[in-house]
Amino acid sequence: VLGQTKVDEAFKLAHCSSKSTRRKKRKRFRRQHQDELRGNEDTRRAIVAYGDASIRGTYRGNTPVPVKQVQRAIAQKAIVFTVDEFRTSVTCCHCQRRMNNVTSELNICDHNKKKHRINSVENRSRRKCLDEEGHIFHWSSRCSESRVVRQNNIIYPLKLCNQCPVNGNNDLYWQRDVNAATNIRSVLIEYIRSRLVALSRGQQDQGN
Repeated sequence: VLGQTKVDEAFKLAHCSSKSTRRKKRKRFRRQHQDELRGNEDTRRAIVAYGDASIRGTYRGNTPVPVKQVQRAIAQKAIVFTVDEFRTSVTCCHCQRRMNNVTSELNICDHNKKKHRINSVENRSRRKCLDEEGHIFHWSSRCSESRVVRQNNIIYPLKLCNQCPVNGNNDLYWQRDVNAATNIRSVLIEYIRSRLVALSRGQQDQGN
């Protein structure tokens, strides 16, 4: 549904692209996922579990997400089931225990900084330190003159399940959105399975 966007660039839906571009993307997708696609004779509709959170803003440096617009676009092609997102991102999808924040030291230096990417060498722009003449001389994350300003800086995208029993009692790190999506999927599956057999389609009447 969403077209590719860069950091700080306004979102764009796929329909904003040209017709030929969308056709090429569909062909490429079908070619790469041929074994996973259903045949044209399969008339079943897909069910998509969608979190009911209403995101009013995003973190600095992230592209805004058009939650309701994406949901309406998906609803044109599939059945959308909204799910309460309460604790889905902080509860381990394997063992159902509450997870902890991941922290690290926050280091900074006094150099002026600039985002820069070396073409054909670096995949993305990185923050780099500048000397007094404005020349780039290394990545800010590797600056030898940096100092610790905060000990327990929370890394928001990550969550930690300490000694997860499903992971052999080893620590398990989750990207919080992946973990939340897995939990939302589990909620949908449990909802579908919770319907009484007598009230399910395909069951013959057992009454007299």
